[in-house]
Order: sequence, then C-alpha cells, then structure tokens
Amino acid sequence: MLDELYTVDVGGERFTLLRAPSAPKSPVYPNRVGLILLGFIFGAAMAGIAVAISESTDRNIRTARDVELPDGVPMLASIPFIRNKRDRRGRVLKLGSFVAAYSIALCVAVAVIVSAAHR
Repeated sequence: MLDELYTVDVGGERFTLLRAPSAPKSPVYPNRVGLILLGFIFGAAMAGIAVAISESTDRNIRTARDVELPDGVPMLASIPFIRNKRDRRGRVLKLGSFVAAYSIALCVAVAVIVSAAHR
C-alpha cells in the first residue's frame, strides 16, 4: 500500500518518494516584521526629505531676520508676535494630537510585531 502511495509512473519512468512531503511550520517569505520595519524606516526618511524640501523652498517672512534689505539700510520697525490664550490652547491641542497619533501608531506597530513574533 505504501509503494502505491509514493510511487509515480510518468512516461515510462518510475519515481519513488522516500518520504511524504511536509508543510512548513512557519512561512519563510514574506518576512512580515522586516517589511513593517522597512516601511517605518522608509516612511520616516520620506517625511524627513519632504520637510527638508518644504523648509528650503519656503519664502515666507516670519521674523525681522527673514527680511532682505540692501546693505546699510536699517530695519525701521517690526511687530512682535504676542501669544494669547487662544494661540497657546491651539498649540497645546496640536501638540497633544501629534503625541496621541504617534502613540497609537507606535502601540499598533508593537502589537503587530509581537503578534508576528509569536506565530
């Protein structure tokens, strides 16, 4: 009975398998943890490049030092920026939103990596 299961006749040739094929216990490809980490690295790199390009091409005037005057001509006046409660609250809300979003993303990434490691 075993010879019938593992013996194959193809075109006059006879092949006999020494043992039955077995399925692998864990996949070798794709390396999910590696792909996730590679995605984070490429995402951070692309974000850094985008910020660098954006900052280098920005021509807005935000401070008195950003104004280009001819040589020897002094700055006549500048209006200082004074933050009020609304500005401070908006800044805290924006910072809190960034912290919350990145914390959630980090938790999800760690959970995916841990679950992939336990498979």
